[in-house]
Amino acid sequence: MRVREEDVCVAREHLDADCVRCRLGAGSRASSRCPGVDARDDVIWFLALGSDARPGQPVLRSRSDAIQLVGVDATTHRAVTIDIPRDSYVSIPGHGSDKINAAMVFGGPELTARAVTELTGIQPD
Repeated sequence: MRVREEDVCVAREHLDADCVRCRLGAGSRASSRCPGVDARDDVIWFLALGSDARPGQPVLRSRSDAIQLVGVDATTHRAVTIDIPRDSYVSIPGHGSDKINAAMVFGGPELTARAVTELTGIQPD
């Protein structure tokens, strides 16, 4: 499964009035008429990860079963979420291309955050 631009397009109306498209992958760029979602200092990004760990397995070294970026505007108190399908093939730093949920196995939440940043152009705070 490949992530399409419309799958991660965020309706900026939740944060203010303009439409924003996240940068996808290393080869594409956000439209010049749509600035980055996290361009303002008052938008805080959280990375929420679910774990596919079974009883007795380490949570931080199991595949992610849910991956969401949550953006909160500290000024307007509005929020948006970007869901990243766990079967999306992406570049995982230091590990080539794989499903994004494998990043958790390779390097825990830190590597997953790096892979999400490369995919979306948004770095979780």
